[in-house]
Amino acid sequence: MNRKGFTMIELLMVIVIIAILSAILIPNIIAIINKSNENSIKSLESSIISSTKEYVSDNKYSDKINTGCSGNNVTKISLSTLVNDGYIKSIIKNPNTKEDIDLNKEVTVTFDCDKKRFLYSFSLSE
Repeated sequence: MNRKGFTMIELLMVIVIIAILSAILIPNIIAIINKSNENSIKSLESSIISSTKEYVSDNKYSDKINTGCSGNNVTKISLSTLVNDGYIKSIIKNPNTKEDIDLNKEVTVTFDCDKKRFLYSFSLSE
């Protein structure tokens, strides 16, 4: 007898193996994608803080940055200021949603009087 093709048992075994592999791989792939999205947001936040550091370095002796140690030593710098002054070169887009980021968001710059340094705080999720 000349057999061509697969038996029903062989086909079912292939389908079961594919189902098992899918059940294992799909959650891992989803976790990798989520981790990648988190990393891209952190990278963008880091770039914005780097731009702010450059802005502060250029303006720390002006009245734009509060370096006083008596009272309030916090300065808020909006993203629109960084874009308008050329520290950020283009429109900022959320890497996950591809939507423009609100330029009214602010980077908080605090002058630490004890250590004589600036501390930066910024989050896209706020």
